[in-house]
Amino acid sequence: MHPPVREHRGGSANATLLGMGLPASIPNEPLAGVAAEPAEWRALQREGRQLVDDVRKAPPAEGSAEESVALARLARFGLRSLRVLGMAFLDVIRGQLHASLAGLVQKELDAAEADRKLALRHIQQAVHRYGVVTETLWASLGRVSPSLLDDLVRVWGESIESGITSFTDEERAVARFQLDVLVALAVLDAPLEELTRWAFRAINGARRVEALAGRATEAYQLGELARIRTRRAWSDWSPSDVADEVAPWTRS
Repeated sequence: MHPPVREHRGGSANATLLGMGLPASIPNEPLAGVAAEPAEWRALQREGRQLVDDVRKAPPAEGSAEESVALARLARFGLRSLRVLGMAFLDVIRGQLHASLAGLVQKELDAAEADRKLALRHIQQAVHRYGVVTETLWASLGRVSPSLLDDLVRVWGESIESGITSFTDEERAVARFQLDVLVALAVLDAPLEELTRWAFRAINGARRVEALAGRATEAYQLGELARIRTRRAWSDWSPSDVADEVAPWTRS
């Protein structure tokens, strides 16, 4: 059984941090410099896997009570990830997303079915957008004083642990998108029908989040630049590769 979710409207510190991005998966062993007990690390892995498995088996309808419960679980997982990983939180996310993108490219190259290739390409695009969401929020939080950030995390944690989680429509869209991406990454070898369903959810969520974010904000631009840097692929790209990459951003 999961704690009940008491949902209310209005501003909340937890909602600010809910869109921070979550690790696509937790590495098998604690990272160097992360002061985490092995049991604590394994518990975090199990929590993430269980959340993804449950949502995969019974996808909640948008705006439903079941979705609120799933998103509250996502928020708790985010909070515990932050507490366990500490300052390595963002590094883990970057590393896992980079590995996911590399794996997706290889799977797309290996796939024989055109529909599977398309689904994998859509998930690639969604994973990239996931990274932008992560970098965007962390770029914004980088301007916040350490004491204020500590207060935000404390209030966020108290709200989540008490079972109260508030979502505006925009926050719900971002959280839903992140959860859909986590599930999409877990079904890459699933039958085509299931893969296509989660790829559609992920890319549809990515488009919503992109529309919400708006490229005019400074933080969003910083997020885009940070994600581009982490991909570290520019030196291997041909002129046509570069043209394809920037084409969507230069169209009027």
